Amino acid sequence: TEPYEGQTVKIVRLTCKGGNIISIIGQDFRENAVIQISNLVKIQPADITYILPGRLTFTMPAVNQSEIGKLHRVLVINEDGASGASDQAIPPIYLQFIEGTTGPQIDKLTPDQGPSSGGTQVKIEGKDFRAGLRVYFGENPVAANNVTVVDYKTVLVTAPSGPPGKVGVKIENPDGELSLPVDFTYLSCPRVTAVVDPTDPTENTRITSISVEGGQEIKLKGSGFMAGAKVVFNPVIKKAENGSNDGNIIYLAGVPYILESGTEGTEVKYIDSETLTVKTPKGKVDTKGLIVINPDKGASEPYDNIVYGLPQLPAPGGVVAELVYDRYIKVHWAAVEGASYYEVYVSIDDQLEFLDTVSGTDFMYSELESRTKYKFVIKAVGNFGSSQPSAVSNTITTGRVAGPPDDDGSLEEKTSQVKSGTTATVTIGTDDNSSQVTIDLTRGALAGCRELVISIPAEVINDGGPDLNVYGADYALQFNPRIFKVGLMRDNAESDAGVRFKM
Repeated sequence: TEPYEGQTVKIVRLTCKGGNIISIIGQDFRENAVIQISNLVKIQPADITYILPGRLTFTMPAVNQSEIGKLHRVLVINEDGASGASDQAIPPIYLQFIEGTTGPQIDKLTPDQGPSSGGTQVKIEGKDFRAGLRVYFGENPVAANNVTVVDYKTVLVTAPSGPPGKVGVKIENPDGELSLPVDFTYLSCPRVTAVVDPTDPTENTRITSISVEGGQEIKLKGSGFMAGAKVVFNPVIKKAENGSNDGNIIYLAGVPYILESGTEGTEVKYIDSETLTVKTPKGKVDTKGLIVINPDKGASEPYDNIVYGLPQLPAPGGVVAELVYDRYIKVHWAAVEGASYYEVYVSIDDQLEFLDTVSGTDFMYSELESRTKYKFVIKAVGNFGSSQPSAVSNTITTGRVAGPPDDDGSLEEKTSQVKSGTTATVTIGTDDNSSQVTIDLTRGALAGCRELVISIPAEVINDGGPDLNVYGADYALQFNPRIFKVGLMRDNAESDAGVRFKM
């Protein structure tokens, strides 16, 4: 601040030649706001960088030398007509155009590129650099504590962060005079944090092993990915020597490395800056790792938590558990190509135990206890072993009453056929008015069952009920429930007694 005509004001001095980068700090700025500098210049939206709602940045155009020495207020006008003026601030802020007497010039930047994360130590060589100067990377000013003026021809700076690509580096002397910009290239810094199953919408199923046969689609999660990126598997890299012109130069955090070997994945798809999918190439057992290389040759650090192994089935997805009439939990999941069968595991109050193997994609679990939490995990099993465990299913919590109501089972109104592992459980319903019931262990819902349990209530036996047709792999059986009609059945026709037999 400084005194001016009896008041304390803040004056920002600029060269009348233009080129100074100006940031206006305030509040409630809106998209498409315009900037008016007295009656001299109107900055249109196309020339403004908006960081809403508190910052607007633009490059000052040249003004007539007749404006030198005058104070000019800055007005920001939103689309709705609301405005704010710099002379209403405390203290008031004005722009003053001056005719500088210096001529800063940049001849060389060393290095002229660095990671987008910033932190590169850059040596600026040129002439007519003055104490108190400012350095800009594009529109981004370098903090004063990261600028060292060595002498009139040398400045050392720490580059700020910036988006990948080229920016102009400029020096602005205290008199407002600017150097012409010299290009500095920000290199991307991709990062891989996880490899997951692309069929899992939750992105929680990690993949740590890939098949030596290749052709497996995987999803990469991380940051800094760019369209056109490539993925290299089993990479071998070494630090590049100074002056190396090897065509396989890549940059890890801005440091040059040589990609000595590796196999590129195919069908890379850019989803967003945090997601890529890729098909794996063929590989050798126990080789590992991958890197992402962006089009600007910015590369990720090697991600080593991925290893080539014998072909492994993907973990089953979409594992869902459903409570059925408080008596059973039905678990079902998506089929896995190449699976011979599936292993079913139950987690009871967070204790995991193996249940059974099944050839289909569903399982009925009936050994329920009251007030207990159940979750399920499935593994697919193929020619080369089992898959990784699936994601844990949703949790089923039973109530006060759960499972079959008694050892023999209660009366069922509807006929039911349930497969549990390799056992088929069939209950003939008391309201079944059909003429016959077919129980087929060779196809359909009961295919593959090796054991059959049939329960027939006394009421059905006494009334005759439907004919039962049973088909096994090497037998066929037909009978009517009345064959069990004996005196004991007649005496218990009104109870939940009945016949249960196994085959």
